[in-house]
Amino acid sequence: MMIVSRQKEFDRKLQRLRLALSGSGFDGIILRQARNVSWLTGMRTYVNLSSDESIATLVVTMSKIVAIAGTNEVCRLQEEETSGLNID
Repeated sequence: MMIVSRQKEFDRKLQRLRLALSGSGFDGIILRQARNVSWLTGMRTYVNLSSDESIATLVVTMSKIVAIAGTNEVCRLQEEETSGLNID
């Protein structure tokens, strides 16, 4: 059984997303739904299970990823969820 590291999984998915983005004519994509943010990053991005929206919105371009979150979640996301991933 092969175990893929979180970083390698993130890099692989980011590459797929950017490949799709490059052919779309758009400069970037905004991920707001918890399932989409979690798919890309593996982050736990929900507070209320009855909501589809993530506590962090990701803006993904060809060169950068930026996470936007409320001030009450920023430190936790940086320390627990995005540590080691190249997300601003």
